[in-house]
Amino acid sequence: MRSSLCVAFAVVAASAVAAPAQAYHLKTLYSFCAKAHCADGGSPAAALLEDSAGNLYGTTSSGGTKALDENAPGGTVFELERDGTKWRHRVLHSFCSDAFCSDGATPLGGLVMDASGNLYGSTNEGGAFGYGTVFVLKPNGSRWKLKTLHDFCPSACGTTEGAAPWGTLTYDGAASGASYDGTSPLYGTTFGGGQFDAGTAFALSPAHRGWKLKTIYEVCSDESCNASEMNPGLTIDGGGNLYGTISLGGATGVGNAFELARQGKRWSYTDIYDFCSAPSCGGYEPGSPPVPDGTGAFYGTTEFGGPTEQHGGVVYKLTPGGARTFTETVVHAYCSAADCADGSVPVAPVVLDAEGNILAAASMGGASGGGNVTKFSSAGAILDGYDFCAKASCADGRNPSAPVSDASGSLFGTTRGGGKHSDGNHGGTVYELVP
Repeated sequence: MRSSLCVAFAVVAASAVAAPAQAYHLKTLYSFCAKAHCADGGSPAAALLEDSAGNLYGTTSSGGTKALDENAPGGTVFELERDGTKWRHRVLHSFCSDAFCSDGATPLGGLVMDASGNLYGSTNEGGAFGYGTVFVLKPNGSRWKLKTLHDFCPSACGTTEGAAPWGTLTYDGAASGASYDGTSPLYGTTFGGGQFDAGTAFALSPAHRGWKLKTIYEVCSDESCNASEMNPGLTIDGGGNLYGTISLGGATGVGNAFELARQGKRWSYTDIYDFCSAPSCGGYEPGSPPVPDGTGAFYGTTEFGGPTEQHGGVVYKLTPGGARTFTETVVHAYCSAADCADGSVPVAPVVLDAEGNILAAASMGGASGGGNVTKFSSAGAILDGYDFCAKASCADGRNPSAPVSDASGSLFGTTRGGGKHSDGNHGGTVYELVP
């Protein structure tokens, strides 16, 4: 049942209009599809993970040694090992290595690491039943060994669990930057499945034999559901509460942000904000989960909407009020610059740096049309940025993901397309943006 305490109306602040930023210096650390049939991977679709030694880990949604043509499912888990001033790329696992892709295929989320260096992630397809997996990759000398923790199987197996997991998993302690402990639940989302085939939120926990999956929310369980779609990934706060978005749900049908609050062994769903498509509103159709800032507020993006004529999406802030209501403020409205030179259609989650600035990736627009990464102040001023496709044939990449920031202020991320070896459909890069 929908709580009446959760409904709030947007109050939209004027977004700062500024020229597109181009102050970061880009270094391309790796261009995918350097090998025949993209055996080294292609089209990375999620944020990177950085370990304590500065090595980078990620996934590609296509390619690998078993994906022999562009229509074959596959994907990889890769490492970029820091070697002085150079980087060495290594494929840790190529999916579809087992018959019928029973080891999984098409990872559409990033990775988490435990204190022993094991990597956890999910695949959107494949597995024993074809509906995706959650896996762990364990280092074994110079090789890595994959173990499937769960094979998703909804209606075909007589269950109402989710299908097609996507987005990066999260866990208790992630809000503080702690490593995963390897024994507490992993939380994630599925694109489909559940009683209404609109997606789920789940918890996967170690059990006496293997791992046990529990569905903690099914999209369309509440009476206000419209045509809905669970977005990839959840975020978690210091109290262990989970947050996500539904791109076409809520009271307005154009998306909402929700909270899953822990109540003993149960979870309580609360719709904390309904987005709005009216011109006077902020953005609509969020594509990623909101990010808590530690004060009770949240930051995020919507793919569309905003006060500009092109409705290129927004960076928003949700500020808590009384009786668990939230007020929306537009931090930045994309397409504020001519020809959307400030970017458009932000899909990836925002990243909050140590100074409280907001790092956001727009998948399209920018000065060269390939998307951009921009650093905003909390008030919406553009502090820094880079516009992709600045080089011929987008050799510097296009369609960036959310970046991660290191202690020096450099940003590391991936682009889904472009790069030196792209054929226009496949490729992608790992990049570093240096202030």
